[in-house]
Amino acid sequence: MAYELIHEKIPIPLLSPAVFDVYMEKGWRFLGDFMLRHNALLYKEVLTHTVPLRVRLDGFLFSNSQSKTLRKHLERFQYRVVPIELTTEKNQLFLRHCDRFEFGNHYTDVRTFITRNSRFLPVQGWEIEVYDQAKLVACSYFHLGEHAFCATYCFFDPDYTQFSLGNFTMYLEIELAIRLGKQYYYTGYAHQTPSQFDYKYNFNNLEAMNWETEQWSSHPRLLPRKRG
Repeated sequence: MAYELIHEKIPIPLLSPAVFDVYMEKGWRFLGDFMLRHNALLYKEVLTHTVPLRVRLDGFLFSNSQSKTLRKHLERFQYRVVPIELTTEKNQLFLRHCDRFEFGNHYTDVRTFITRNSRFLPVQGWEIEVYDQAKLVACSYFHLGEHAFCATYCFFDPDYTQFSLGNFTMYLEIELAIRLGKQYYYTGYAHQTPSQFDYKYNFNNLEAMNWETEQWSSHPRLLPRKRG
């Protein structure tokens, strides 16, 4: 499919929650000290179309398997919601998380994705810390608009891969977003072709943005697809 390439990047500004919502509606995301949006990127050396996704929270229901996972994990793990705070412990956990990347770990600091300014830029930022007893095993970061709840970034201990802690923190965020009365839970970009981001398609009430019109419409829930 032929399409005009979009690649925009700006320093993160201080935004009101209402203006932040507008940025989310137009497909913007965060990376460290920058906001960016792009409708394509190189994935496995192939130009791949990106798909901005969000979950409509009005009437949202978890699937049976998601509800079961959430209940089991709440019995096993503890969590707390706190303002964003970067520590040496979290950076070490981030680096261990990155060691599992398919093409190797090219990152040296969590501040590539989350900085100390993320606590208040572009809007109020928070994190979910997940613990196995006293051991920190996952961190998930999010930002709050007037109606938008933006899942910003997540990393977890690779020794706990079998627990799908990334999915668990998303379930916790969705529950929190509903309690806060938000309308949309923005999960970021997935790819048009199968990729490691397919888990973002596995939700009810899913919507995708059309880059040409910047309009959102319903998208079918998809289970992870077989990657080439």
